[in-house]
Amino acid sequence: MLISQPMLQTEVTPEKLIGFANMPVFQKHYAISTSQANGGDFPDKRLDKEVGKANRLSIAETYRHLREHGFYPDGMNPNMSIRWKVVTKSKSQIMMESRLTELQAMSESELQKRARDGWRPLMDSVKVKK
Repeated sequence: MLISQPMLQTEVTPEKLIGFANMPVFQKHYAISTSQANGGDFPDKRLDKEVGKANRLSIAETYRHLREHGFYPDGMNPNMSIRWKVVTKSKSQIMMESRLTELQAMSESELQKRARDGWRPLMDSVKVKK
């Protein structure tokens, strides 16, 4: 359940972007990358052995696609599947977007005046000890 609106509206899921056949190697890559022990190996050496250099390049490209759709991994579930999160909008962004058409209709001078009118009272309310 999302706590806010998703940053990017998309019809795809991480599973669709990765692909069912590619998921096991992707999960293995993520598990090795996030492991603190790695059986005494450096993570990159273990990844080269168990995942392969060619697959690592494909996985990096897949991570880029996931980020472009607003997804990022957030740990592993007990069944070794990856837990996914979605980038969401902040409250201030939602508020800004709700008034965006009003702001887009204003001229540059109106926007400057509005910004200054909000800035001055804010600065007047700040008290700094000398």
